Amino acid sequence: MKKSIKQILGLAVAGLLTSSSAFAAGIAPEYDTFNDFPTATYGGTGIPTDPSAVSSFSDNGNVFTLALTAHQRYSNPALSNDGAGTFSATPGL
Repeated sequence: MKKSIKQILGLAVAGLLTSSSAFAAGIAPEYDTFNDFPTATYGGTGIPTDPSAVSSFSDNGNVFTLALTAHQRYSNPALSNDGAGTFSATPGL
């Protein structure tokens, strides 16, 4: 029995969807430091910089620093963190 292109693509997508769950796993964050980074503005004012996950990279004598943090907005509860780069938030409405 010949299969149409639509049937073949459907089977391929179904196969990918069922097999991709085998690869679902937590990813451990990698960074150099996890502490205050007061020189960051994160594109605004009043955004907390403690704690921030900070990594620095060097390329041909140029140093690049990447920093990432998370915080609540408006009147929501503050986020917590485990001191190891994982933030947690209380679910909202």
